[in-house]
Amino acid sequence: MKSMIATGLLGMLAVSNACAVSGTPAASGAAAGKPPVGSYGFDSLAPETTKCARLDAAQIAKLQGCSYSKSNNFGDDRAGWSCKVGRNDGFMAYATKADCQAELELERANGD
Repeated sequence: MKSMIATGLLGMLAVSNACAVSGTPAASGAAAGKPPVGSYGFDSLAPETTKCARLDAAQIAKLQGCSYSKSNNFGDDRAGWSCKVGRNDGFMAYATKADCQAELELERANGD
């Protein structure tokens, strides 16, 4: 199933929503400090209107200034990447759809 996100940074990436990938995605993008192809991300600047989407190579290529952390800002042991798209900070990516969704729900609950 494909869905386009019309607002926020995900709209700039024109992400397509696909079925979940089992296990950890291949590390094709991780070596450059970016999330790997097959990881899931969302626009943390618009948590109420965004959703987790599977990232492909073209979308990952648009991410800039990514930093990897083994835990999130709320103290959970959920490893992920924080990146920019253009001049905007706030794109978050995770290895699995479950981690992405859990982080998105946490962002929504905290009003971030």
